[in-house]
Parts: sequence; C-alpha cells; structure tokens
Amino acid sequence: MMDASDMTIEDIDLFIAHIDRSGGPRSCHVWTGPTFSDGYGFFTKWGPSHRITYELKNGPIPEGVVVRHKCDNPACCNPTHLEIGSHADNRADCVERRRHARGPKHGHSKLTASQVRFIRTHHKGWTHAQIAEKYGVSRSTITKIRNGSTYSGIGKSGSMN
Repeated sequence: MMDASDMTIEDIDLFIAHIDRSGGPRSCHVWTGPTFSDGYGFFTKWGPSHRITYELKNGPIPEGVVVRHKCDNPACCNPTHLEIGSHADNRADCVERRRHARGPKHGHSKLTASQVRFIRTHHKGWTHAQIAEKYGVSRSTITKIRNGSTYSGIGKSGSMN
C-alpha cells in the first residue's frame, strides 16, 4: 500500500466522494466504497479508508501503532472518531466494549449455547468429570461453566445476556 501523502488531488477527491457525511459533523462519516468482509473500508492501492482519513488529517501514522475507532464503526471515516494507539490498546478496547468473540462465537469453542445452558441446568448427580467426558471438554471447563466464570454471556433462559 502507498502512503496517503502521495495521493494526488484527484485521488483525494475520489476518496472523499466515497464518504457519506450526511449525518453531520458529529456522526459517523460512513465509507460507501469497497469494504473488507469485516466492514472496514478499502480504497484501491491506498489501503484501509480509516487509515487514509487519519493520515490526510494528521500526517503519517507512526510505525508500530494502529488507527482505532472511538465509535466502534469499522466503516467510519470521521477524523474526530479516530485515534492512534498500540495493538494492546486496540485489543483492550475490543474486550472492554465486548466486541471480541466469546462463548460459542469464539472460533475454538467446543460447546453451543444450548449445551452450556443444559450443563448449567441438568446433570444433577453427575460429577464434573463425567459431564466433561460426555461433551469432550475438560473438567475445569465444566466447573467454570457451572460457577459462571466462563460462557457468562449465556443465560439459563435461552438467550445471550
């Protein structure tokens, strides 16, 4: 990818034409051009749209940092919604704002939400080791499910909390 400082006036005009700012200066300015599957905008050879926006407003992005969305909208190109930070900062934002995959949505999860609810409400008289063997997980996983320290976003009623 090329640096935004190398963009011509024509490139910048074309870039800006792909941003919907109709919501006003405080709203998200939504990228309407091509996007990646995760919702982040992409502008031809120049790269991710939020990074280009940041560079056009603030100059080059320092080595080793990322451009973070304060608004949690990956398609947003409002420069007031963007800030730089470390990868650790970005990951902490993700966890704090509960945007990270948890429970059954996590790629390594072995249990479905209905299985977790069943484990919590049934199997009375079974040891945690017996339940673990039935579901192909560790005994400690069953203990954590039962005490609520893992899969905590899954309620007993059938919905994600």
